[in-house]
Amino acid sequence: MEKKFQKHTCWFQVQIALALFDGKDMVGIAPTGAGKTLSFWIPLLMALEEDESKMSFIVTPLNLLGEQNQQELERAGLHAIAVNGENSNETTFKMCNLLKVDYGRV
Repeated sequence: MEKKFQKHTCWFQVQIALALFDGKDMVGIAPTGAGKTLSFWIPLLMALEEDESKMSFIVTPLNLLGEQNQQELERAGLHAIAVNGENSNETTFKMCNLLKVDYGRV
């Protein structure tokens, strides 16, 4: 985590990430700024280590959070697209497919 995101992980983030990686449904409740989002990025990185064709969809309640996620993931060298009401169209979803091609996915 520190290499990709320059952040230390907390035990609650690791627990949530492992459960998500195992396919379990999870609810994480923590104060704003506690690092809940990192709990979703950890299993993404774990999955990408096994298979670069993996893709993750993270749903956020605010467009700003989606944009922040996109920016941080891109800074870490990962492709990301924040989809919202303004860009939820055929062109955006074609871009998602192009990202799959960029990663060598079929």
